[in-house]
Amino acid sequence: MDLLHDCFPRGTRQSANRVLLAVARNLTRNFGQPGRLPMASGKAWTMLDPAVFADQMAAQLAEINAFILKWQSEEKSFLILEFAEVELIEYMFEHLHPRRHGALLVRVMDFKVLSARRVGLLRRIPARVRRVVQHLTGADPAAPLTYARDCIVMLEAIERAGGFHLVTEAAAFARGEIEKIVERLVQQTPPPPAATALPPPGLPAVPLAEPSARPPAPPAVAAAPANPLAIPPQPISSMPLPLVPAQIVGVSGTPAPLPRMTPPPAPPRKRFTNKDKIAAVMRVFQGEDRDWVAISLGIDPEMLARWQDSFLDGGVAALAPKPKAVKKPSKAKPAMEEASIDDLKAKLQSLLQTVEVLSTQIQAVPAMAALPPPAPCAPCAPSTPPPGFPPELTDPPPRPKRTRKPPRR
Repeated sequence: MDLLHDCFPRGTRQSANRVLLAVARNLTRNFGQPGRLPMASGKAWTMLDPAVFADQMAAQLAEINAFILKWQSEEKSFLILEFAEVELIEYMFEHLHPRRHGALLVRVMDFKVLSARRVGLLRRIPARVRRVVQHLTGADPAAPLTYARDCIVMLEAIERAGGFHLVTEAAAFARGEIEKIVERLVQQTPPPPAATALPPPGLPAVPLAEPSARPPAPPAVAAAPANPLAIPPQPISSMPLPLVPAQIVGVSGTPAPLPRMTPPPAPPRKRFTNKDKIAAVMRVFQGEDRDWVAISLGIDPEMLARWQDSFLDGGVAALAPKPKAVKKPSKAKPAMEEASIDDLKAKLQSLLQTVEVLSTQIQAVPAMAALPPPAPCAPCAPSTPPPGFPPELTDPPPRPKRTRKPPRR
């Protein structure tokens, strides 16, 4: 992970670097096997632009699909994946187109190792369709409607495949939500303009069919009202389609570039308590997208990833705020006087002159005569006690030693 960040800076997103693609492919070669690097491989794939490398991402997910399905059919033990590997599968599932890679996305629902996280993947599809409708409505009215119908076709294929009943129920629920979105889009889409024939120069345009020229319609049985939710059956092929970049055709007929989805504005960042960090990490563990959780909190996705890693390494205590180190006040050192060489020489000369004067004065003092040694002191007379007190004994008798008596029984 550190080597990856040394080569590509932290926070890299939507990168079109093919060197980074080669690094991601190399890091994922041991997916689910000994020697795997789950965190580094997942981080490398999330740095890439899904719109540019959609086919390479689909090829990697196809390899993962072959590995997992082979394990489920041949091995007796249950496959256990790292959390970062599960996140990588979910990231690829959510960033592949439901029509172009529909067959591959349907097979992902057969991964038993994902367990109930498959339900979370399906329940998040309506929210993703709403974001696409929000960001693509101004470009082409038909683009969000087409994307929503492609999602419905994929969900119907998941329902027909059967399998885990919770997955089937989640697919039916998501399909119902998207059908409501399609119904609103059909009501908002304006009808196409009437076609007119190109007249000769100088003449007004004439409609292709005049209302009066039409023959009267014979009385017929009233047809059932057209259902705007009716979707023509579109079989999902397992063969990969040719590499054609996704484009949106405008009204003028010229291909327009696909607008990039931008996240909604984030709220201002605030201080997060230990409880807030745990709630954010739990939202990611329950299946929500890490980038959107980070955007909703107003933080960088890298910070949320660090919270997640800290929680996995040390639990709740690892997310507690660290106490700030108290800085000891530094003692101000006295400023040293800047002295030049000439000043030092002058001070040394004055010291030498002082020493010379003192030595001359010492030699001028006459030698003092040796004093006689002091006489020994006479023995002191015994002091007399004050009146009323007994005289002090010069030779007191020795004090008797105290003996310990044995205890009485």
